[in-house]
Amino acid sequence: MRRFALLVCVVATAAVAGERWLGNTFANDGGSANNQYTSPPTNTFGVGSGSLISVQCDQDAFVMVNVPMVDAGTAIKLSAGQLLTTSCASQPPGYTLRDAGVYTGCLLSSSSANFSLDGGFSQCHWYQRQGNE
Repeated sequence: MRRFALLVCVVATAAVAGERWLGNTFANDGGSANNQYTSPPTNTFGVGSGSLISVQCDQDAFVMVNVPMVDAGTAIKLSAGQLLTTSCASQPPGYTLRDAGVYTGCLLSSSSANFSLDGGFSQCHWYQRQGNE
C-alpha cells in the first residue's frame, strides 16, 4: 500500500479572513500622504464612509483616519509591522484636495516616524474589514 503525504504551507500575511486590501500610502521626505494624495509607487484609492479599517506599515509611522494630513501630536504611532484596527466616520466632511477636487469618502493618512537627514519614509498597507473576522 502506498502512503501519500500532504504538505500544507501556511504563509503569514497582514490580512486575515474577512479583510480586503484597499491600497497603500507612501510618505517620504518627512511629509504626509493619504489615499487621495500619495507618492509613487502607489496610487489613489477610495474608501467608503463608515468602513472598518486595518493598517500595517513597513517602517515606524504615524497614522490617522478622517483627516487629510497626519498630525504627529495626535496621530497613533505604529511600530514597523504592527497591525492597528480602526474605523472611518459614518459621515465625513468633504475634503478639498491638492488638485482642487473634493473627496467625500474616508481619508486614510500616514507619515513616517523615522525622521532623519533624508526625511525618512514609510509605506502603509490599508485593508477594509468586513466585521465578521
